[in-house]
Amino acid sequence: MIPLLLKEHYKGDDRYSNIKTMYTIHNLRYQGVFSNRHIEDTLSIPRFHLDEGNIEYYGGINFMKAGIVYSDKVSTVSPTYANEIQTKYYGEGLDGLIKENGYKLKGIVNGIDYEINNPEVDKNIVCNFNIESIGKKIKN
Repeated sequence: MIPLLLKEHYKGDDRYSNIKTMYTIHNLRYQGVFSNRHIEDTLSIPRFHLDEGNIEYYGGINFMKAGIVYSDKVSTVSPTYANEIQTKYYGEGLDGLIKENGYKLKGIVNGIDYEINNPEVDKNIVCNFNIESIGKKIKN
């Protein structure tokens, strides 16, 4: 909900006008679907965000849907996952919304690229090491 709350609560404050947000999807199955009964009093979000369909989800509100709609960029844990979640099979009911927002979707490989960050040959660390010399890692 942070991208929506930022846009809604701070849209008139110049100090926040240039802040951009990125929403990262790790697992599309866990979307944060809740009742919409407290949207105005607890979250202080005007009801039109719900009524326009931007956060509405089968009569409730969907926090992930809000993140996708209101963020400036959306990332996933890999390029493959970014493609998969745009299909009906993997889309968990949000595939259409994700396709619609595909222009801001990017899959970023989760983890370390050992071609670039190889501790055996990395010139940017104090002491190179590998699995056999893992004790040297502490020098870094």
